[in-house]
Amino acid sequence: MLKNIANFNLIKLIPDTFLGNNGHYHKFIIIAEQRTGSSMLRVVLGEHPNILTFDELLLPKRITFNKPGYDNYSKALLIYRNLFPRKFIENIVFPNYSSEIQAVGFKVFPIHLRNRFLAPLGDWLDEHKEIKVIHLTRENYLASYASLVLALETGKFGIKDAAERPNVCVELSYEDCLRTFNARRRDDINVARRFRHHSFYKLTYEQLTTNFEEQIRHIQAFLGVTSQPLEMSGIKKEIRPLCEVIQNYDELKESFSMTEWKTFFE
Repeated sequence: MLKNIANFNLIKLIPDTFLGNNGHYHKFIIIAEQRTGSSMLRVVLGEHPNILTFDELLLPKRITFNKPGYDNYSKALLIYRNLFPRKFIENIVFPNYSSEIQAVGFKVFPIHLRNRFLAPLGDWLDEHKEIKVIHLTRENYLASYASLVLALETGKFGIKDAAERPNVCVELSYEDCLRTFNARRRDDINVARRFRHHSFYKLTYEQLTTNFEEQIRHIQAFLGVTSQPLEMSGIKKEIRPLCEVIQNYDELKESFSMTEWKTFFE
């Protein structure tokens, strides 16, 4: 069994439409916390005819390619990734592609890089300085945290129609907010430090949504691909102000009023 798994790269897992002899494309990752717009950015870049983007390849229990022709639920491939993470990234994620492909990337959460079982994959990213890094953050940690709690409570991480927008509120504790704020700042600092020797492009969710066309042009230039007009896809799940989303907003605002995090409250 292990011998078969070790030779798993010989099994045809990549759709013929992508395969070729081109090994000179640009490789990149989008590293971001949850609820910072990373899925939207991945989908938008994936609409470019010369960019191939994968979703979350480092989830503990499955590999989410979210790309037609790839199996998101292959148990054998999951075992292969966990046993041979370097082979996985070299032979499954970054093999030779067709000449049309100019850039290939996938999405990473900082917590994934702390998974001790996948440490060799994180080491591979550290060693390969040619990997371009798009670091997407959100200026307002409170907004991303409230969005995450709401998604977990409703079971909806994305919507396809405005009518699906949730009309419920969440209650957040001061302690959980404080812990989250500190953790996210720590992750932001650690990501910048860890990939400081890579080509590094940092932007925020606020910059991306406010100046979408300009940011997308900059990102395409950063990735070294032919510039194409790309459109923001999907339906924004939440349009309410935070004071309507968070049930105890006023209480939290008062609690954080004398702290460095007071700017998160409108």
